[in-house]
Amino acid sequence: MVDVPEYPQIRGQAKLLVEQTVAIIGDKWSLLIIGELAFGNSIIRFNELLRNLSPISSRTLSIKLAKL
Repeated sequence: MVDVPEYPQIRGQAKLLVEQTVAIIGDKWSLLIIGELAFGNSIIRFNELLRNLSPISSRTLSIKLAKL
């Protein structure tokens, strides 16, 4: 665990960064997408990603990819 200095402004910034990160990748599909992209083939097409992440819909996948 990383120690954050006792300076309130640094603690506040660290908390904000964590909150922003969780807001972006905190849902089920985003984590699965990141995992598939990180540990899958080096080049993966949208339809392959869609197939690997079944039962995600193409609309949800498009929205999540745009958000990430």
